[in-house]
Amino acid sequence: MKIALDGQFEVAAAPERAFAFLTDPQHFAPLLPMFRELKDVDGNRFRIVLDIGVPQIRGRAEAEVSFVERVTNRKAAFATTVRHALGVADSTLSFTMSEKAGGSSIQWTCESIVRGTLASLAAGLLKPLAKRNVAAMIESVQRELGAREAA
Repeated sequence: MKIALDGQFEVAAAPERAFAFLTDPQHFAPLLPMFRELKDVDGNRFRIVLDIGVPQIRGRAEAEVSFVERVTNRKAAFATTVRHALGVADSTLSFTMSEKAGGSSIQWTCESIVRGTLASLAAGLLKPLAKRNVAAMIESVQRELGAREAA
């Protein structure tokens, strides 16, 4: 099962500050919905433990995350493999930022391939859940970096 999402949001912070925040797992990871723990952080890799609590999918999931691209103050891309007792999801997440009226405009995309029992069990649940989680994460990032209204 494939899930693809994309969007744009704005923050009051300059691209330098926004980029530093979004590429630092110590700052960014705790904003993720269902975040439990950050582990094994080094320069290009880290692990995130999540507590999943939706009806058909409960329990702990662990995400292995690595940077696949970083262009300072402009663009970053991550590859992620999330393992749960019911299946695996492989994702790519990227964002590109530009300066906009003293703040930053951030374009993002995320593509995930979900396999295993997880894909069949929660087929109708995963995309709406992903959309809600992304919206919650964006709100958290905007609280940290200052919200701005999109044009």
